[in-house]
Amino acid sequence: MTEKSPNLPFLVLHEYHLSAAKARNAVGGLFKGLGQKEPKEGWEKATLTLRNEKKTIFEMSFVDMVKESRRKGIVADLQRILDRRDGVFGGTLKG
Repeated sequence: MTEKSPNLPFLVLHEYHLSAAKARNAVGGLFKGLGQKEPKEGWEKATLTLRNEKKTIFEMSFVDMVKESRRKGIVADLQRILDRRDGVFGGTLKG
C-alpha cells in the first residue's frame, strides 16, 4: 500500500518578487533616473525625497525601497507619483 501525500496547492507563491540584486539594481536605476547621484557612503545611505510646491510628497530610504521592491515588485507609492507625471498616460491625473 502506498501513502498519500497531503494535498498541496499546485502553485506556491513566494514571498519575494525580485532577487536582492535585481531589486537593488531597479531602485538604483530609479534614483539615477530621477537625477540622484550615489553618495560617497553608497546607496544604502541614500534617501529619495520628492516635493511639490507646497510639501514633501514622497520620502523613503534606499534600503526600504529595495525591501518593498523585493516584496511587491515595485515601490507602489513612488510608481503612482511617477505614473501621474507621465504626459501621455498619466498627464490628466492630479497629484
